[in-house]
Amino acid sequence: NDFTKPSIVRASAAKGRAVLNKYYSKTDDSKMYRMCMMLHPKYKTHYFDKAQWESMWKDTAINILREEWNSRYKCMIDESENGAMTSDVTDLDMGLFNELNQFGKTKADDVLDEYLKSPIDANVDPVSYWVSHLDLPGAKATPWGTLARMALDFLSAPVLRSLMVLRSWFKEGLIPEDKVLEYFRELKSRRNKGRENDSMDIDD
Repeated sequence: NDFTKPSIVRASAAKGRAVLNKYYSKTDDSKMYRMCMMLHPKYKTHYFDKAQWESMWKDTAINILREEWNSRYKCMIDESENGAMTSDVTDLDMGLFNELNQFGKTKADDVLDEYLKSPIDANVDPVSYWVSHLDLPGAKATPWGTLARMALDFLSAPVLRSLMVLRSWFKEGLIPEDKVLEYFRELKSRRNKGRENDSMDIDD
């Protein structure tokens, strides 16, 4: 729009912008772009505000992230309490005990909102940030540790490259979708069985 520039420069700029818009619009075809942006502690939803996204676009992005959390990761959290109470403890005592025990802890339903509402950190390395929140090996899965696992699943460079390659293979019909679905169903079944076995060991 700068008419002080030669017409050929303005025409080239318009063409370049058209090409950028063409490929930028492709990000709507995948949830990866929006999820990675929000799971990066430097950006979260602040980037959408700065880029002046419409509120509907922003809400859609948050809902995509929340749906992924609720459907695939939230179920991994171990919210059981260690230790059994004696039989002479009343329901009222138990309720008060649980409230005190949970005071200051982040619950599964709150951790995503707590993260998104926390201040952004312009100087943080996203992988280091989330690794610092991971649960220790062998420890029970906490809300923050599980959220960190989700973030690393999406922000890890090898994972991103693999997903991009897989997507192109799927589009070309090079991967038998039924076999892939069967594999992940079996994997999920094995994980659930493993958690059941761990629970039995603890009870024993």
